Amino acid sequence: MFKGNLKTIPLIHLLQLFSQEKKSGVILLNNMEEKIGEIFLKEGFVIAAKYKNLSGKKAFFKLINLKSGDFVFEENVALPRQEIHLTCEQLLLDALRYQDEIKDVQQKITDQFKGRVIKVNKVPWEDLWSLLLKSGEILESGDLGYLWGKEKNHPYLIVEKDKEVFKIELAANERLDNIAHEIISFIQGI
Repeated sequence: MFKGNLKTIPLIHLLQLFSQEKKSGVILLNNMEEKIGEIFLKEGFVIAAKYKNLSGKKAFFKLINLKSGDFVFEENVALPRQEIHLTCEQLLLDALRYQDEIKDVQQKITDQFKGRVIKVNKVPWEDLWSLLLKSGEILESGDLGYLWGKEKNHPYLIVEKDKEVFKIELAANERLDNIAHEIISFIQGI
């Protein structure tokens, strides 16, 4: 068993080490005794990942972005069936590409609504609950749905695109009813 903290040893470094050493086992990721996810390795290859209700590459992409939490690597465990069929290097490159796609969405929203949108942030799932507690209320209009809130006199929207959650901070003088449906329609189109 090998354990530590992700602030001390980032997950990407662990994976590179276990890949080079051709290790088999599971990396258990938790935050204050709460299970966050698991990454399974077989002979140095990532074969499966689990994060909340996600599995496979999508789960891996979420886990690779963790900046805090504890890990435990356990060998001699039963391994699940293989659902990821890439080398560790290919998987890490795909994760970087995925991060670039997220940044591209953020930039497109900022550019499209220049002067009306102050900032667009991706919200990690583990931070979503605390953000939801501060939000105003759930508003819906057919297939369009969003949450809203106000922070330091700036309204913001919380929207989802492709299982990613974004917090969009609006200019202080911007009215939610004027911009919310425009932003959501734009996001659905990109």
